[in-house]
Amino acid sequence: MEMPPAIRKQDLRDRGDSTITSSLHRPVPVPHPPSRPPSRPPYSMDTLPLETLQRVFQLACTDGGHTGCALSLTSKAVRAAARVSRFHSVGLVAHPDISHPFLTLYERERVPAVGEPTARIAHLSIAFPALADASCRSPTASHRPQDDLGPWRPPFPRQYLEDVRRLFHLIAPDLRSLVLCRASEGKCEPSELALPIFSTSFPMLHDVSLFGLASPRPLLALHDDNLTPIPLFPSAKRLELAPGPLSKGVSLDELAWHAPCIAELRLSNLQPSPSTIDSLAGLAKVVSPSSHPDSTWDALRTVTLRPCAPPPGVHDGWCGDAGPKEQYTGLWRALQRVRWSADRTPAQCAAGYARAGTQVVLPEGRDYTDAELQSLARRRLVNGWEDDEAVGREAGRNCDGESHVAPRPRHTPVVSGWQRTTILHSI
Repeated sequence: MEMPPAIRKQDLRDRGDSTITSSLHRPVPVPHPPSRPPSRPPYSMDTLPLETLQRVFQLACTDGGHTGCALSLTSKAVRAAARVSRFHSVGLVAHPDISHPFLTLYERERVPAVGEPTARIAHLSIAFPALADASCRSPTASHRPQDDLGPWRPPFPRQYLEDVRRLFHLIAPDLRSLVLCRASEGKCEPSELALPIFSTSFPMLHDVSLFGLASPRPLLALHDDNLTPIPLFPSAKRLELAPGPLSKGVSLDELAWHAPCIAELRLSNLQPSPSTIDSLAGLAKVVSPSSHPDSTWDALRTVTLRPCAPPPGVHDGWCGDAGPKEQYTGLWRALQRVRWSADRTPAQCAAGYARAGTQVVLPEGRDYTDAELQSLARRRLVNGWEDDEAVGREAGRNCDGESHVAPRPRHTPVVSGWQRTTILHSI
């Protein structure tokens, strides 16, 4: 039986309305954004390139080893990144109980992994203990009371010398600055330090400070006395010596042989000995503007000469032996000749001498003990090489009130300091 047309139409309308209504109430799916990895801080340490980290560590490791040791204990990753910078600046008291472990550590760290640079020492401060000086413990030493002499023992143990020589042989190609002194134990007068440890030259060395030495000769390790010593510091620009009071004088010819390119020379604790006065006479010829431009130390621009302290009463009324006064007066006259020789007269300037002027500074005289020489070495490490202006302000005056500072030529550049570091007393 066929349904009525009206019912069929109504059913269709109802069905269509329900379909439309259900489609309006159906939830529409919202599209989600694509998932992204968690963002990192833009300046995270682990995102810096290895070369940048090594440069940062190199700028931080300038305190003699303390910062490098702290970085090595941070983590394995930081230790690996700081391996090269850890030895950039080293301060060491070369006691026999320390030198061998340090050498072993340095040799192990010098073996790089594939693609990594080699650890190198660029700045070294090394202090040798007084027991390594033969003049302190020798049975024939006459400059000390016999009551103060303890049991004598060999001054240079074989293994100790081999370790120190090996260390300097490893660092010689890369060393830029060297400060060498003797560690004070309060038992010995400041005498010459004799330790044959240099068997090769230092081609990259720029700054040299030797405290307790009048010459590099005691540091040469020559197996044959007939061999000609090699120039130790062929590229050095600054040289500083502070001989002990028992030194026999400074040999300029020997210094010029070992360091021919010196631009700044500093000599402290100069004694009124005949050899020192003769050396100063030779230095007066070197700094003279009339000297040949190709003569010894043609690049010399600054000379600082500090004598030892004068005997008591020299500047006041002298009532003792005339010998010490005459000796010190002779030393002072020799120092003044060096300053006068460096002065350029108007006639010399008009003549157009090829040699540039040299500034000569004569600070006030003073004596240095072992402890003071070590303190001077520490200040050299902390403050670096002061510029010429600071040295000029430090200069004293003589008895007549005359300044000891010669006028600086305008064309002479100011010598800046080198990178700072400090002494490390233990490993």
